[in-house]
Amino acid sequence: MREPVAVYATASSGGNFNVRVALRQRVPGEARNAIAACLSALVNVKERVRGRPDIDVTSDEQMDWAMATRFQPDRDLIVLSGMRTLPLDPSITGGRVGSKAGFDLTWPFGTGHRL
Repeated sequence: MREPVAVYATASSGGNFNVRVALRQRVPGEARNAIAACLSALVNVKERVRGRPDIDVTSDEQMDWAMATRFQPDRDLIVLSGMRTLPLDPSITGGRVGSKAGFDLTWPFGTGHRL
C-alpha cells in the first residue's frame, strides 16, 4: 500500500480477525492489491475492509454507511480460499486452512466523488 491513512483492528474480533484500512487509491486496482496483500501477509486476519480516507474506519456507523452505499458484492467482494489460518479459529473444521474475505468500499476508480 502506497498511502495508508488509517488502520483499525476491531475489538469485537479480539483485535485479530477483522481489520479496516483506509488508503488513498492512486491507480486502478490498488485497493484490491491492498486487500490481497493484507489477507495474505497476516495469518490471523480473516476479514479485511478497505475504505476511502473520507470514512472513519473506527466508526461502526460510518463503515455500515459505506457498506450500504458503496458496496456491490459482484464487483467489490474478494474471497480467497485455501489460505493458512490460525488453528484457534472456531469456524474452521480442521487443520489450518480456511477462507478470507475483503470488502472494497471505494468508488470505482476514476468516477470521482458521486455523493
